[in-house]
Amino acid sequence: MELIKLVSLGVGAALLCNVATAGLPHTFRNGEVADANHVNENFQALDRRIGSLESAASSTGSGSTQQTHHPYTRNAIATNIGDVITINGAEFVIVGHPFIDFKDNSRHILKFPVGTCQGADFFCTGSVKAHSLNTYHAFEPPAQQFTIDGYPAMVSLFENRTYSAVAHRNSSTNQYEHRYRVTDSLSASISLGIGDTTVLVGIPHALFRIDRQAQTLVVTDDADYRDEIDWAAVEGHAINFNELHKFFDYISVVDVPAP
Repeated sequence: MELIKLVSLGVGAALLCNVATAGLPHTFRNGEVADANHVNENFQALDRRIGSLESAASSTGSGSTQQTHHPYTRNAIATNIGDVITINGAEFVIVGHPFIDFKDNSRHILKFPVGTCQGADFFCTGSVKAHSLNTYHAFEPPAQQFTIDGYPAMVSLFENRTYSAVAHRNSSTNQYEHRYRVTDSLSASISLGIGDTTVLVGIPHALFRIDRQAQTLVVTDDADYRDEIDWAAVEGHAINFNELHKFFDYISVVDVPAP
């Protein structure tokens, strides 16, 4: 029985029997077509019951403290950009977001569902709600690992790129337009290991220089943003580390003697 997979090793067979025969919100007759929501509610009730049994077994010293597992096998559903789908009673549109890999500038499209606009909604300008796709990568700058006054230090630097379909008010017409925007930003910090303590210092954004500014384009309401992106303009760009290194030079650790 598949339910056995939900129970950690060490929980007795008696517990399994109790779970299988526990009262559920819904019952079904042989041959009846079960409502998907009712089936889901039954599984949720079983999951809660199993969790409480495992917790009780663990607190009495029996059973296992392993985390409950929820088996899942992906059932891929083919869609096209612009398709309207329904999940749990809510309506979504399949959108296509272009993005570029930070390493080799390879180009890709990510398709995923976005909620549709229902009635008056500030975040809507067409049929699709405002939304974004966030990408980032951890960049390894020069001198990533070094020491400051004898203490180990490490720099964490992330380049972030956000692809957004946003609502924008046109000051001339006082109407909201659907716009597609690509923005780059950097986030960085330096961490020092002092004994058992890690000290984290944020690095000001003013030290970063990014070649490309955000681009904003008015888009059509077709949920396909490939036509709105200038692929070449989004490709990787150089980051200047000179100012970052100067920032490191000013950091120091002063050891205060015990009284």
